[in-house]
Amino acid sequence: MENSPKVKSLRTLPNEGAWNGQRCFVVLGGPSLRSFDWSLLQPFSNIIVVNRAYRDCQHAAIFFTEDIRFIEKFSKESDWKTFQGVKVFHSLDPVYTKQALECDPELIIIERKSNDKFWSKSFSQGLSYSSNSGIGALNVADILEARAIYILGLDCKRVANNTVNYHSDYPENWSVNGHQLESFGSDFTYWAAPNLKHRLVYNCNPDSGVNCWPKVSHLEVFK
Repeated sequence: MENSPKVKSLRTLPNEGAWNGQRCFVVLGGPSLRSFDWSLLQPFSNIIVVNRAYRDCQHAAIFFTEDIRFIEKFSKESDWKTFQGVKVFHSLDPVYTKQALECDPELIIIERKSNDKFWSKSFSQGLSYSSNSGIGALNVADILEARAIYILGLDCKRVANNTVNYHSDYPENWSVNGHQLESFGSDFTYWAAPNLKHRLVYNCNPDSGVNCWPKVSHLEVFK
C-alpha cells in the first residue's frame, strides 16, 4: 500500500483518502460526554476514538493514542481485545514503540518523523503531535480526507469537582492541571484549526472551551 505507515500487524489503516466525501466522528474524552447516548454512533463506521472512548464505542474504525501509559494500562483489559477496529499508536520515541508492541503485537505503529510541529499530508510522513492525542487523531481524519469532521468530547475546561474526563478510569497521577487544559485548547485553536481550513469541522459541545469551530449540539448532529 502506498504512503502507508510502518505496519507491525495483520491489520492496516484504511487507505489514505478512504473517507473522501464522507463524514467522520472523532471522539475525545471531555466531561460533556458523561450523559451521551453512545447508541447514537451505532449507525456510523467512520469513527476515531481517542484513548478511553474505545470502551464506549467498540465498533469504531480506529482507536488512536500517543500515550504509552494508556497502552500499558488498558491493553490488559478484556474490552481492549474485543475492540473491532484497528488500534493505532503514534509513537513519539522508538523506546515507546518497543514497549507498546510488547503490550499488544497487533498495534499499528506510526512513528514520529519530525521533531518540529507540523501537519502531515501522508501517513508516510508521520503525524502532527501534541500533549493531547486529539491533534493526531484529527490529522488522521484529514489524511483519510473526511469531508466533515464532528468532534465529540472537546471540552478543554473543568466542570464540577474539577473533572476533565467523562469517566473516572484514570489514576490520580494522570490528572490534568489548568495550564495543560489551556495548552490543549491552544493547540486545537492555533494549530489544528488553521491546518483544517479545507475541511468542515464541527465542535459537538456548545459549552466547549474551544471556540475555533462552529458549535452544534448532539441533537442537531444526530437528528
